[in-house]
Amino acid sequence: MTKLNALILDDEKVWVDNIAQLVDNLPLDINIIKLSDPTQCSAILNEIDIDIILLDLIMPTISGLHIIKEVHSLYPDITLIVLTGMDNLDTAVECMQAGAADFLVKGTEGPLLEKRLQTIIEKRNLEKSYRSMVKLYFNHKPNFDIGYSTIISRSLKVQQVIGYAKTIESSNLPILISGETGTGKKTLAKCIAKEAELEQLQCHPDSEHWLIQLLGCSRGYQGHLEPQLGILHKINSGYLVISQVENLSLYAQSVLFELLNRYSFSPLGTHCQLPISARIICTCSVDLKKMVEEGSFRADLYYKLCNHHIELPPLRERIEDLGLLVPYFLPDSFDVTCNVDAVNTFIDFIKSYDFPGNITELASLVSDSLDVDQQLSLHTAKRRCMSANVKQPVVISHKIVFPDPLPTIAEVNQELVQEALARSNHSQKNAAILLGLSPAALCRRLAKR
Repeated sequence: MTKLNALILDDEKVWVDNIAQLVDNLPLDINIIKLSDPTQCSAILNEIDIDIILLDLIMPTISGLHIIKEVHSLYPDITLIVLTGMDNLDTAVECMQAGAADFLVKGTEGPLLEKRLQTIIEKRNLEKSYRSMVKLYFNHKPNFDIGYSTIISRSLKVQQVIGYAKTIESSNLPILISGETGTGKKTLAKCIAKEAELEQLQCHPDSEHWLIQLLGCSRGYQGHLEPQLGILHKINSGYLVISQVENLSLYAQSVLFELLNRYSFSPLGTHCQLPISARIICTCSVDLKKMVEEGSFRADLYYKLCNHHIELPPLRERIEDLGLLVPYFLPDSFDVTCNVDAVNTFIDFIKSYDFPGNITELASLVSDSLDVDQQLSLHTAKRRCMSANVKQPVVISHKIVFPDPLPTIAEVNQELVQEALARSNHSQKNAAILLGLSPAALCRRLAKR
């Protein structure tokens, strides 16, 4: 959660100190600003982003009620809490109507007052975190810092992914990044880690070997002559990326669940519990929920990982990024400004390609399409795209899929008529409506077959 700024305002300094001590004892991260002169309140609000104001009502020069009305009007997001010695229902109602969130009496028993303050402040903290997430995740034109500059995209979907990733950077919960092969899962993980230490561990079905890599083992375990340190021993407050978690056996999945549940581990062959200092990011290239339904992936581990789940869109859902990615993958020696037509022609051609390998395949295709003179050629792109789609449908629009080789117009017309008849239960009148023809025109087409 983000740190809150709390302003404590009371003309009696002893009460300012008492309330400050009470707030400081709460198990929350709060920055406390003390103020005994109500005339300085406006100046502080102009300089500091205040989240909560705890104030008295009876003060010289400016009354607490006046401050409540003014702050609520100018700073509606600030939570106002009245802390006064006046135990009067009418006064409490007036303060609440003016914009106060709560009315607390100074003489209230300490633990009760502390509990009510904690509830109010926790609620304010959640509201601030929520607004921050909405601003980043749903803003159509977010401004992201340089930490995510390695993700080349103008796509709204990708911007929303980055926005969400930024909101969970400070969380300690594990992260699941899913997406097809080549969508940039490891790149995003590195952006989240920023400058922190980052280690990667590839998953595979060999549970014993993988667990030794992860946890380490003692001397004598499975014949090991010396103790072996696992990757969790080596990371000091960094990040561990566990790649392709779908490849783990059910036993290894159960071990990983226990690690994430306790956030501690035992080297194989030992009973000691060591704390995990790394934050764990898991990646997958398949639908884990479907694996859960099939019984090949543990439901408890899936839901544990889904505390923070980021799904990266495939390249076919962010075609607008081709105009940025193709020039990005060209070598520095390639002058894009002098070859604009060639680059645009190349981009227009590959827009019809499905790119099962996503960004990784695009980078390879761009590199492979440069001839010996470092000129961008369509020859290689055509060869690769066409050979990759032999015996496979080629998507050339969002509505129609044509086979390869391309059928003739007569063949397409015949298939279209057959499809319309099938959908209309062989009613020629209804089939004609589907095809945009008159019944007579459809009859003539059928007679020619």
